Amino acid sequence: MLGPRRGEANGFEISLDAELPQWQWWFSLVRSSAEDLYSGRSVRRSWDEAWAGKGGAIWTGARWTASVGVTIHSGWPITLLQLVDGQLVAGDLNAQDLRTFRTIDVRASRRLQLERSSLEFFVEFNNLLDYDNPCCVEYSLATNALGMAESLRLDEDSWLPAIPSLGFRWIF
Repeated sequence: MLGPRRGEANGFEISLDAELPQWQWWFSLVRSSAEDLYSGRSVRRSWDEAWAGKGGAIWTGARWTASVGVTIHSGWPITLLQLVDGQLVAGDLNAQDLRTFRTIDVRASRRLQLERSSLEFFVEFNNLLDYDNPCCVEYSLATNALGMAESLRLDEDSWLPAIPSLGFRWIF
């Protein structure tokens, strides 16, 4: 059974935020490490992000609200597999990194006040610039007629593409 004896996470975060008339904004920068101890050796956790930055702003008017949020973080660690002389061999646990993750999300909404309730209509785009954000890997093993491994292919799967949304909220 492969299981850590203990884990440790540490780091620091610098955050700034402000509220001004009609505006709110925030920014944070994080440097961290999340590791598990296996047989006396430290190994990065699969969700470890060595660097991460987030920020955003919200503008609120009498009837309109608009916001933007930005996220960027270092790639998550993965374990690479190789095919060596027909044998599947795992590299060091979580020793490689996926590419950097980044996204920009935007939203605009309009409020209509009714006699006893209100309606809010909104449009939003998650991952507005359609960044190809890696999330995980999948391996495909090809075998010959005798069932012997012949080739190994690594496919990197991506997080969600650009996603537009339209909607409304009825508040009563």
